[in-house]
Amino acid sequence: MKIASLPLAALAGIALVGCSQPTEEEETRTWATSSSAVGVYWEIYEPAAFAHGEHTFEDPACPVTSDDGTVVTIRGECTTSGGERRFGTATITRGAGQALEISLDGYGRSTDLGDVRTTGTASIRALEADLHEFDVDLVIQGGSRTHVDYVGTVRGGYDGATTWNGTGTLERSGFAPTGTVTATTVDERLDDTCSGQPVSGQTTIERAGRTDVITYDGATACDDARAAAWSVNGADRGLLTGIGCSASPGRGSSV
Repeated sequence: MKIASLPLAALAGIALVGCSQPTEEEETRTWATSSSAVGVYWEIYEPAAFAHGEHTFEDPACPVTSDDGTVVTIRGECTTSGGERRFGTATITRGAGQALEISLDGYGRSTDLGDVRTTGTASIRALEADLHEFDVDLVIQGGSRTHVDYVGTVRGGYDGATTWNGTGTLERSGFAPTGTVTATTVDERLDDTCSGQPVSGQTTIERAGRTDVITYDGATACDDARAAAWSVNGADRGLLTGIGCSASPGRGSSV
């Protein structure tokens, strides 16, 4: 399940521009990065990848981990050798076919933008050999509070190309943008041809009487600005920059 990087603020619910009112582009960028199928999955990526044996922590002493073969526990309330504070607990129970049940209790870390803690539950289950379904019901608390209720799928594994689909709601309060959106991702594809930028697919965001459509174009227009095509209520709005694959809050930027 390959994940690349974009700014943490978009997912963590932390203000992008301090106390000033964000522009329309900044609001849309925040919703687009946090509500795509990949963006939602990022919130459970670290505990899931650790339980699957695909992620290690830079400091073996913080967070503190345990594994009895069925239940994995990741405990914070410590400071890493690099000065990062870790909080809360993640409990992951393994099932058949890479299935996981994940419970987060204030699980998070310190960042340059503030502390981020996530509480709630998630599950991952196999539908086919290379197709997994995931659902999350999480509250992410940072400078803002974001409640995510989402169901999605990923085809592919930790190596090679992946294709993501999903739909759900995000409700955000605190710093702007605030409100509730319904988001649907169709065939968001990541592969090595364009690092950090989806190569194809779309995410549609419905909010407050408007519909924003983000069309990923990394296959034909891979660029450092991580731009994607943007339309509002069917009208072309050009390119929206900063649309990558996920956040990278101190974790490995890709897997």
